[in-house]
Amino acid sequence: MFLSSCSLAQGSPGIKSPSPTAIDKSVKQEAQRPKLTAQQEHGMRLLKAAEAEASGLEPDMRVVVLWRASYAYAPIDSKKAESVPRDSLVASESIEDAPNDDQCAPIGDAGDIKAWIQERMLSEMIHKEKTAEVEELLPQATEPVRNHIYEGIS
Repeated sequence: MFLSSCSLAQGSPGIKSPSPTAIDKSVKQEAQRPKLTAQQEHGMRLLKAAEAEASGLEPDMRVVVLWRASYAYAPIDSKKAESVPRDSLVASESIEDAPNDDQCAPIGDAGDIKAWIQERMLSEMIHKEKTAEVEELLPQATEPVRNHIYEGIS
């Protein structure tokens, strides 16, 4: 009876065993990840907590936290280090534009935090030779930032 139930389980279409190539990929991915010390693991937990808690911050602070978190991911998770700034740039759209009557923060000036952050993030991507990604994200940036960046990549 035990053998018949095993053969039924193996033949049932809903249950799949992992393919050898899937297992090989999983093993290779684990081997590629650097082994973290206890202190580094603690740092990763803090980084992930800061990233999660960023959603409760004001938009400008959330953008800065996400943007800077990408630097911490760079040495250990390159995919995450590339996706976090993209998320940060998208989040920057929720930052309120500087008021037109604000003499301290004309649109596109360093006093305009939204434009300042967007310009810095896109410029960093250009320096990392991510021009195609910059061109994809550019429509989401403010007009002065788009103009400035277009000048830099043209």
